Amino acid sequence: MSLLAASGLTVIIAALLGPGRNLSGQTLKALGILVNDSGIDLEMALSGPIPIEEEAPGLSHFLINLVPHNIFDALSQGETLKVLVFSIVVGISLGLVRDRVTKPCFDILEAIYRTFNQLIQWLTIILPIGLFSLLAYQLSQQGLDVILSMINFLITSIITFLAIYIISTLVIWNQARKPLIQILAALREPTILSLATSS
Repeated sequence: MSLLAASGLTVIIAALLGPGRNLSGQTLKALGILVNDSGIDLEMALSGPIPIEEEAPGLSHFLINLVPHNIFDALSQGETLKVLVFSIVVGISLGLVRDRVTKPCFDILEAIYRTFNQLIQWLTIILPIGLFSLLAYQLSQQGLDVILSMINFLITSIITFLAIYIISTLVIWNQARKPLIQILAALREPTILSLATSS
C-alpha cells in the first residue's frame, strides 16, 4: 500500500511540476551532448545474419538461479538476491535448531552485526564530506551547465523526496505513538544511508 501511495504521489508531483516540459533549445542541446558523451557506441550491421531468438528462461530457471552455487562468489559479485535467499534459509535453519550447540553461532552473528553497526555509525560521520566531494567531482567533470539544464528535474525530485519523507515520518510517528523528536532521532542514520546509496 505504501509503495502504491509513494508511486501515486510521485506521478502527481511530476504531472504538476512537469520536469522536462518547455525546455529551451540550448538546454536540449546541452542534455544531448551529455547523453552522447556518456552513451555507449553502438554499431548495428543492417545486412548481417538474422539472429536466432533464444527462448526466454522460465520461472523454474529463475527459481533455480536464486540458490547460489557459492555464497562467497555471490557476495563478491554483488548478487543481492542470492545472498538474501541464502541468508533466509540459513536463518530459518538456525532458528529451528536452537540449542546449546548453535549458541556460539548466534554469538558470532551478533558480534558481526554489532561490528557492522559500529562501522556504519563511523561512516555516517564522514559521509557528508564524501557526498560533498562526490558532488564536487561530478560538477567538475560535467560542468554547471548540465545541472542548470536539469534544475526543474532536480527541484521536482527534491520536492518528491521531502513529501514522501514527511508523510512516511508522520505515519511512523502515528503508529509508534512516541515523541516526534525520538522518531526523527531514530530515522537519522537510515536517512543518511539512503541518501548516500541507491537503496
